[in-house]
Parts: sequence; structure tokens; C-alpha cells
Amino acid sequence: MSHDIDDGTLQHWGDIEGSEIALWALYPSRRLLSARVSAFLDFMKQAFPKGTPEELAAYIGG
Repeated sequence: MSHDIDDGTLQHWGDIEGSEIALWALYPSRRLLSARVSAFLDFMKQAFPKGTPEELAAYIGG
């Protein structure tokens, strides 16, 4: 990606603060989840235990 920025294909607009969002994971039963969905939910719980926007911003480098 840095090559695209260097040659002008992409331009860095700086840090843009977006509006706050909520992330919900709805599923009928834990035993009906695919392994991929279960792994994703486990990752999200570990990565963002408090569920705050600050945690997400720190993770993505904001």
C-alpha cells in the first residue's frame, strides 16, 4: 500500500474520526455455530474485553 501512496494512486487523507458504531453478533444457539464464527467471537471477546471504542482505536492504530 505504501507504494500506491508513493506513486499517487492512493492518497492519505490523515486520520478521520468516524461516528461511534455498535457491533452485535446474534446467533440462535452456541451449539449451532460454525467453527469460523465461534473462532471470530472468541477473538473479539479476547481482543476487546471491555467493548469500548478506545480499545478498537488502539487495535487499529487510531
